[in-house]
This record gives sequence, C-alpha cells and structure tokens, in this order.
Amino acid sequence: MIENKHIVNPLDFGAKGDGVSDDSTILQNVIDSFETEGQGILWIPKGYSFAIPHNLTLKSKSIDIMGGGELRNGSLIIGDEGNGNVVYMYNRITNINIMNDSITDGSCGIVFKQAANVTIDHCTIGGFDKAIYMAPLVKTVVNMQLCQRVTVVDNHITLCNYGIYIDRNANWNSNPDEWGYTIGDWTVTRNIFEAINISHIYAIGVDGLICTENVFFFGNSGGKLENIRIMMGHYVIISHNQLFEAGREGIYIEDVANFNISDNNIAWPGQRFYANGIFVNSTNKYRVVDETQAASIISNNIIDRPTNSGVIIQNYMGFLNVIGNCIQYYGALDHFYGDKNQQRYTWGIAVDSKSRNINIANNNVTSSATIVQDEGYLLNKAHNTESNNILNFSKF
Repeated sequence: MIENKHIVNPLDFGAKGDGVSDDSTILQNVIDSFETEGQGILWIPKGYSFAIPHNLTLKSKSIDIMGGGELRNGSLIIGDEGNGNVVYMYNRITNINIMNDSITDGSCGIVFKQAANVTIDHCTIGGFDKAIYMAPLVKTVVNMQLCQRVTVVDNHITLCNYGIYIDRNANWNSNPDEWGYTIGDWTVTRNIFEAINISHIYAIGVDGLICTENVFFFGNSGGKLENIRIMMGHYVIISHNQLFEAGREGIYIEDVANFNISDNNIAWPGQRFYANGIFVNSTNKYRVVDETQAASIISNNIIDRPTNSGVIIQNYMGFLNVIGNCIQYYGALDHFYGDKNQQRYTWGIAVDSKSRNINIANNNVTSSATIVQDEGYLLNKAHNTESNNILNFSKF
C-alpha cells in the first residue's frame, strides 16, 4: 500500500525532469536507497519527463514506480542474472509513461531478467524495438523458469517493433533431460497494442501464459508478421482477443502442448504472405510435443478472410479438438498486398497425414471465390474424426 511505503520525488534531490538532462544517477540513487529500508516508491510526478540514458535497475523487493510522469530514452531493468535463483520482487510499475524518441535496434522499454511477482499496469510504453523484453540469460540451473508470475494489464503499447518479446538462449536443450523455460505463469490482459511493426507477442520457452482480452493492431510497416507467435511451451491460454491484419498468421503455435485458443476474433490475417488464421505445428526440436501429448483445444474462434486457410494442424500434433469455429471467406485476397506468386493452399481446416487423434466438429466455414482446393476440410479419417461441420461455397 502507498501509505506504508516511503515515497521519494527525485525532483527533491536535484533531478531536472526536463526530458533532456540526464537524471539516471539521481533516480538510481533513490532506488538504491530503498534497499536499506526494504521498500519504497519512486514517484515520477505528472508533467515531468526524466531522461534515463544510463537505464534504471530494480534488484530489490517491494520497490514501486508510479506518479503519472515519464521515463525517457532508457530502459527499466527488473531483476538480476544472479546465480540462477529467481528473486521474488513484488514490484509494481503503474501509471507512468516509458518512451523513446525513436526506434533503435535493440532498444527496450522494460527488460526482465531473473525476477518474479511483478505487475506492470496502466502504463504507456512506446518508441522501442521491444516494449517489454525478457532477456536471454546464461543458464546456470536446469529445469527452471527464469522469470515468473508477471502481470501485464491495462497498458498501451505503441510505436514499437515488438510489443512483448520473450527470448531464450540457443544452447538450452543441448541435453535431452533439460527443458529450461524462459518464463512461467505470465498474464497479459486488457492491453492495447497499437502501431506495432513486426509482432505483438513473440515468445520462445513458455511454461504458463494467459493472454486474454487484448487488442492487437499493426502500423503501416511492410515488415509485419504474426500477431502472436509462441514456440516451445506448455499451458498457454489465448482467448477473447481482437487480432487484426497480420502479415502472416494471426496465431502461430510451434512445439506447444496443453494450449487453449478460444473465442478470439482474427481478422484479415496473411496480408504480406499467404497465411492462416491459426497455424499449429510440431518440429519436436524442443522435445515438448508429439502426436500423443498435445492435449489442446481450438474452439469458438471467428476467423475472417485469411488469405490461405482458416486453421492448419501439421507435423505429429495429437489429441487436439477443433470445435465450433466460424471461418469466413478463407482464401480471400481483398486485403492481400504481397507477392501473388507464392505457393498457396486454401482449406477451411486442414490436418496433415502425420497428425493423430484430431477431432473436428461443429465448425462452420465459408470459402472465397478465389480458393484453390474444392473442399473445405482436409483430414485423414483413419486416424482422426470429423462430424457436424458445415461448408458453404461463396461468390465473395
């Protein structure tokens, strides 16, 4: 609670707050002073902009940053690489702006290292390569989540290349007994991602993610890819989001088990490349998914005008229900701006011959007049089931 914490305004210690003068050292000194007290609030007053070109670092528990003002041209770093032990931070970053003058390669608004129990809410983050970045860390402990229980809620993330980017060291999983997820049990909800250039959420190594009630918009960038791309993980919920105008897939899932993709609106995916509303794939390179253990569901999504197919499932996926989705005008090209010489496969829902135990039921699909194939569903019924689906051919 605010009344139980020491509140410090950096203006009282000589910070300028003019958006130009370097206030990094003064603000960092305030943060470091809280370590002896065990808690505190760095107050960023409304109407002031504090330039932090040398970044700010939070390594201690129960330090909050709030106040309505702005941090500018630097990163807020939360956590520490340490020795493999996750620090339970209990930090809250709320009601401030974290802004950058222009997008530069590698610039980040908030950088997570080893940390847990952090909330970011009611902030505006903009002008960075990556608005929120989980940095790849040197692996010191096998089978652990490096950053846990982070909540990102009610924020405005704008004018960045990536909204949330979860990175992972390439040397992990050199041993088949290791899994080493980057994050665990993150919640991303009720955020607006606006004018994003490449991808709204890009994540590798996820052991628990709830992504709900967000709105995803791209800018006018010619480099836009997926709204959401998640590779290697377990226990992912993507639901009740609005996903618009992806350059590739609306939702791309690779080597993820135990996921639930439901009740999303996915509109006009595949504007730069012939692509699908939802694409689910297993490469098995992370030793997470095979045809016996996906145990997942895709249900009640509305997918409007994908330039390729509505839902694609391939490469040894298994135990997956595809139920109650409404796929409208798959194969439509009225919002396609890419190279029309690309190879193209259009289906309402397609499951490749390597996948097993896929149940497709109660879906309603409508084709575009530009479709290549003449069937709405592609499915090997020797290993999968299909029932009560509706197919409409359109003159759209």
